[in-house]
Amino acid sequence: MNHRWKTVAVCCLMALALVATLSVSCGEKGAQEQTIIIGDLTDMTGVAASALVPIELSMESLVKNINEEDPIPGVKLKIVRFDTGYDPSRTVPGYEWLRDQGAKVIYTALPEMAEVLVPFAKRDKVPVFCAVATKPMYDPPGWVFSLNQDATHMTFTVMKWIGDNWDYQAKGRKPKVGTAGWSSPYGNAVRDGAEYCLDHPDKFEYAGSYMAPVATVTWSGEVQALKDCDYVVLTTPGSLQPATFAKEFRAKGYTAKFVGLDSLTAYWDYMLQTIGSQGLDGALIGQTWPLWVHPAPLVDYMKDLANKYFSADKAHSLVYGNCGWISGGGQTVLYMEYIRKTIEAVGAENFSSQAVYDTAISFSPQLEGFKEIGWSPTERRIYKYIGMYEYRHSVGDFVVLKDWEKVIEQ
Repeated sequence: MNHRWKTVAVCCLMALALVATLSVSCGEKGAQEQTIIIGDLTDMTGVAASALVPIELSMESLVKNINEEDPIPGVKLKIVRFDTGYDPSRTVPGYEWLRDQGAKVIYTALPEMAEVLVPFAKRDKVPVFCAVATKPMYDPPGWVFSLNQDATHMTFTVMKWIGDNWDYQAKGRKPKVGTAGWSSPYGNAVRDGAEYCLDHPDKFEYAGSYMAPVATVTWSGEVQALKDCDYVVLTTPGSLQPATFAKEFRAKGYTAKFVGLDSLTAYWDYMLQTIGSQGLDGALIGQTWPLWVHPAPLVDYMKDLANKYFSADKAHSLVYGNCGWISGGGQTVLYMEYIRKTIEAVGAENFSSQAVYDTAISFSPQLEGFKEIGWSPTERRIYKYIGMYEYRHSVGDFVVLKDWEKVIEQ
């Protein structure tokens, strides 16, 4: 087998995930190859597509790399995809269609879909894995697993970071913070996190939360309400919400720094095109999975994978356009690792939804450059840390403020 990927020093996890010899039951010479179907419930044509397409390409590339160059003995991985077009009414039909195609495990990047599927996953005993986390997914713990951290708690942590790093003495006042976004499950989770400011009035002046119906693209009232802020939290998801608000806000001459999570950097190329580098100067980001500037072997691995399967221009666009390829790809690496662990435990011929679930609840891989990772019988969020980043116009890129900050939950 070809192990050129080792040169990027992904070390423990990559060596285990991609080249470990599995049990004799699924690796005997001459055994019939088993196709493991990975169900993928996504948005390829709706408002989230620009962020999700790089994630989809990362999943395809990793599966291709495993099948062609580092095969799991006796196994071929296959992705079966259902495009919802970001239409909530297509979530359950998409889930059912994927099951009909033979998927024993289903992935979605969209929290709105994962929340809807909580009772269906429990009823059918089919594990659903989501790229983000909101409370209904993990509390109480069930058959939905998150490859991320709770958006509310991540925002708590970013707000605390602002308070801890504000120069109260020099400025002679508290930072003024407000929130704008779409009233969706994820957007409301971020809003709840920003309202950490209300619980700490000694540290913040909170201008309010201004949540509009999904698909709103004009923000005159919200812009006026938040014009004097030092920081405006953009909740997303979707490219239209943050881009249209930020463009209107800057057009009025207002100077607040924007704040977001990985749901904002997922559309960073679109944000740059719409608002410009100078208009995004000072943007503060907290996210679980690293940006391309993060010094982690996993980041190097994903860069190498892009260069392997795409032209130089396309690879550059994937890696540096938004966080989808690097951050979403990092999640995909773990996703493939627990599938491998399941096959290792039960054999390809016994791969089932129950086997995936049993593996997931004790999944705790070692990944160089990261702290404790894993799920447990009572924990459905995989990681309790976020990296802190700031976009700087002077360098035309993000800088790392802190590798990992422990997420606070209240």
